Amino acid sequence: MTENMSTTTDFLLSIQSQTFRAKALELTRIKALLKLLGDPQHQLKAIHVAGTNGKGSVCATLFSCLRVAGYKVGLYTSPHLMSHAERFQMGDENSSWTMKEFEFLALAEKVRVVLLENAVLDDNYPTWFELLTVIGFLHFVSQQVDWLVLEVGLGGRFDATNVKDWEYKVITNIALEHTKELGNTIALIAAEKAAIIHANNPWPGKIRVVTATEDDAWQVVSKRCQETNTGCWKRNRDYSPEFLSLDLTSTHYLYRNLVGSMGSKFRTALLGEHQVENTSCAVAVLDLMVQNGDIMITPEQEQLGMAQTIWPGRMEFVSAWPKANGQLILDGGHNPAGVETLTQTLKYFKTRQLISPSAKINVVFAAKQDKKVDQMLALLEPVTDHFVFCPIHALVHSYSPVDLVKLVSKSSTKAISCAEAIEYLKTISGPDDLNVICGSLYFIGEAKKEMDKPALWAFDEMQYNMDARR
Repeated sequence: MTENMSTTTDFLLSIQSQTFRAKALELTRIKALLKLLGDPQHQLKAIHVAGTNGKGSVCATLFSCLRVAGYKVGLYTSPHLMSHAERFQMGDENSSWTMKEFEFLALAEKVRVVLLENAVLDDNYPTWFELLTVIGFLHFVSQQVDWLVLEVGLGGRFDATNVKDWEYKVITNIALEHTKELGNTIALIAAEKAAIIHANNPWPGKIRVVTATEDDAWQVVSKRCQETNTGCWKRNRDYSPEFLSLDLTSTHYLYRNLVGSMGSKFRTALLGEHQVENTSCAVAVLDLMVQNGDIMITPEQEQLGMAQTIWPGRMEFVSAWPKANGQLILDGGHNPAGVETLTQTLKYFKTRQLISPSAKINVVFAAKQDKKVDQMLALLEPVTDHFVFCPIHALVHSYSPVDLVKLVSKSSTKAISCAEAIEYLKTISGPDDLNVICGSLYFIGEAKKEMDKPALWAFDEMQYNMDARR
């Protein structure tokens, strides 16, 4: 270890700076580090969630339902919106809480000392996400959680979370994203995500996987399950969710499992017809966990947990938005598939007259430069009356408003920052209007910081957000 890493802060800054250097996607670094720390992952039981869209919604639903059932649960997700604390959540039936900054720094120091004592070379240091994952495992072990709900960061095969054959796996849907890292076809991307289903399955023949994949992606997942002798439940074959209705506060649907039961009605606080697919994955996993004797949960507890699920930045209505300026939705859809679900929900609101027939829909949009903004804006334009374009943040590689304006024919305005865009939005919106901020989870985080003015960790400024800046 070099001299400039003699303190915890120096160590963290050094790891973050290394993230900008190309490091191969592999598990060698994190497995070696975990071994030096006593392999804390082997003291945890988890539900491992992969997929393109909907992972976070599945995770949040599982976290809420297991808490209501009386379990102490950890939740590890990424990216965060405002603070790294969001990535490390704990909860039981009485309350939920996040990791404290002093706890994070203490665990980071523990890792620094282990690397120093074992003379680990800089090239073998973990990436920022690997370090966060290691800290998460250490923290959840110290919290003695009964179950960990564990979201994959990128892909699956070489993701830092994939260091153990976790007890249960969910693969939501598969769409084209991160093609540079994962491949340029649905089948290739599905293969990377299906790699969370390990060979040498310790539960041969047991059903441990739930998936909402279809077509080419399903063929890949199905083959992987056969190769590993792992049982799998597939949406619309082994369990069946049926959308019923949607209002401005909740989504309603009917869920049936493979037994052919009459079904249970669920109400989730997560908005949009797409949330039927996502949250029903969570119900299916809970059914499997009960069937395998791993948990006890009643239908009433599942329903209460579903109704109490919170997942910020996904079709989130902002209650503090001035009523004189209508309503404001924050949605982190950051690829064409995610934006399509947003536009479908907006169309539903209009056709069912859940918003005023005279309402204008104003969209504030920003996106990273690796996103397919032409497709995203083509989906948004038919439901949008006015666009406001701005950068995500000065330190993030995002599209210039000048370039975004050229991609739409509807009226549009350019802003130099998120703050300016929000203030401008207040000048053009009336009491009946619906305003939407979307295009990037990182942009949603900046908008929430601007409006909420939260207390943050020292490492929560954008200059330290390696996910956003890569």
